Amino acid sequence: MPIEPGTGLTLGVRPEHLRLSGEGALTVPGEIVVAELLGGESYLHVRIHGQTIVVKTDGAVTPHRGDRIEVVLPAAHCHLFDPAGRRVSGLA
Repeated sequence: MPIEPGTGLTLGVRPEHLRLSGEGALTVPGEIVVAELLGGESYLHVRIHGQTIVVKTDGAVTPHRGDRIEVVLPAAHCHLFDPAGRRVSGLA
């Protein structure tokens, strides 16, 4: 089913696929609002354009609340969903 121009889509990507550095299809700035430091891994709650996402990182990362960071969204792990929650495929 074709997607009409102006249709609102939702971007889905798992926290373990997000990165704080490296090459990616899209890099977006954000601010850490919560940093859960759990030893071997950390979960960063990052505010981006008014939305909060979770980034799973290596436990060696020592971020702090209020830090400005860049989040890399790797194209291979990004998925789009239509308003009904169905995965959109075949977009170039």
